[in-house]
Amino acid sequence: MRQRKMLALSTVNLKYLLEFISIFEALELVPEDELESFSQGGPDNFTTRRAKKVARFNRQRAAEAKLQEIKEKKERRHRSLRAAALSSPVEVGEDDVLDDDGEEEREAWITTISLSICKAFDLLDMVKKEEEMLFGVKERQSKTTNNE
Repeated sequence: MRQRKMLALSTVNLKYLLEFISIFEALELVPEDELESFSQGGPDNFTTRRAKKVARFNRQRAAEAKLQEIKEKKERRHRSLRAAALSSPVEVGEDDVLDDDGEEEREAWITTISLSICKAFDLLDMVKKEEEMLFGVKERQSKTTNNE
């Protein structure tokens, strides 16, 4: 009974992960190598699986480093603007001119999406393995029930 519930939950998780990935696939934000393995139903041998996982890990690390760099850059700019505001007198009616950091914000969002895609593919691999294990347990239990 418990395995059946776990299997149903695993199937639902798989459905939502595939939907999540499909959205970004439609937006053409999924890396080509991930897209190939996704459309083929996953890599079939250990070497290919490992290579995909290492490439995904490297992309994930690069995305995390880039996000950290953007965050630090924003903090430095904020401190610099605050120090400049404290050191210079403000005239009446003078408007504060903020730097246009739209491009930086866009880069941060795209990097966050890239990181989320990496994590989604990792989760997809784990959910598929979990389903395989649950099917194995279910099959083994049905064999034992039949033997008794």
